[in-house]
Amino acid sequence: MSAKLLFAALLFAAQPALADDCDAVKSSVIKLISRPYHDTYSVTIGGRVAMSGQHVSIGGKRYGQCDGCTNPGWRLMNWDQDKDAAKVRDAVATQPMICRKSGVEAVDGDLADIFDTDTLEGGKHYQNRVWVSRASGLRLKVSSTFDHGETALRTFQYRDIHAPDIW
Repeated sequence: MSAKLLFAALLFAAQPALADDCDAVKSSVIKLISRPYHDTYSVTIGGRVAMSGQHVSIGGKRYGQCDGCTNPGWRLMNWDQDKDAAKVRDAVATQPMICRKSGVEAVDGDLADIFDTDTLEGGKHYQNRVWVSRASGLRLKVSSTFDHGETALRTFQYRDIHAPDIW
């Protein structure tokens, strides 16, 4: 049986039992769109950090900064919040996902439920561990593993968010 067929079979079998777990994970990404936030990220390939940086989303604008890029300063990104929100809502509604609550942990003093997810998107499979705040329902951290061994880590903050100075 192919990996895609096996994933689809597991997804179908798990739907009723895991719906609430996926609801928390999917709701956390929808909430992210409408809130000001600051995230930091790093991507690791072959055991070394290949890329890292941060984003700030505030007032309908998104700013980005990438360490190790040609221009490492902050930039205003070409981003349409309404289009992105519609795209995310569509993906959340249609994307095959299996979710399992796997624990509880504090992230920067905020108690979070931990969910392990398996997702099939665009024919590619990836696994996430998502920390969702019990207090706000917002995602606090996401650790991703992709089929080819690449990993990514994103952490989110929602307090005292300010637009960065652009160089």
